[in-house]
Formats: sequence, structure tokens, C-alpha cells
Amino acid sequence: RGEVAKLPLDSLPMVEMKASGLSARSYEDYDDVSTWQTRSSMLSWIPPEGGLELARYRVQQLCASRRFDMLIGCVIAANSITIGLELSWELDGTPTGTVKLLEQLWLAIYVVELSLRIFGWGVSVWKD
Repeated sequence: RGEVAKLPLDSLPMVEMKASGLSARSYEDYDDVSTWQTRSSMLSWIPPEGGLELARYRVQQLCASRRFDMLIGCVIAANSITIGLELSWELDGTPTGTVKLLEQLWLAIYVVELSLRIFGWGVSVWKD
């Protein structure tokens, strides 16, 4: 009890960490490869001293953060709930003005997110 079974490396699949260029030979190694290492490889350069380059670097840091991803994930979940409510209310004949307003809010958040990513990484944001 409390011990993790150790499997031979040959029985485990090779996991490629494409974003960071790291590879793991076992599930233990995969757990040791932190999200920070993967995300930090997205930041293309050392922070500049000022100006537009510094702003771009700060936006990259924000967009590559785990908190930002969690925030956008919550927005996506809330948006899907809003879509379900809208459909349900339309079938019941209930006015959907509030739901339509929320949909506009989610859209605005998506536009801001995409704008930040394009500002931070340029057109390479479309590549993955």
C-alpha cells in the first residue's frame, strides 16, 4: 500500500514534449517535467528593457500562465452553460435577453484573449 508500481522503461510509451523539446522515457519522468518548463519555452526571449518589446514579453508571460488558461477554461465552461440555458429558455418561451447579454460578454473575452495572443506571438499564434 502507498507504493507506486515501477514498470520497466521498455513497457512504457515514449512521450514527446513537443513545445519544450524534452522527452520522457517513463511516466515518472513525465511527472517530473513541469508545466513551467513547457510554458517557459513559449517565451521567445529575455525581457527587454522597455517599450513595445517589453509589453509583448509581458503579454506572452500572461498568456502562457496557468492562471490565464484556467480563467479562459472557466469562461468556456460558463459559455457552454449559457448556450444550454438559452436553448432551454427558448423552448420554454422564457425571454432570453439576459443570456444574449452574457453571450456578448463571452465573445468580448474571446476577442481580448485572441488579440493578446496575436500581440504576444504575432501570426505564429495560428501554428501549434
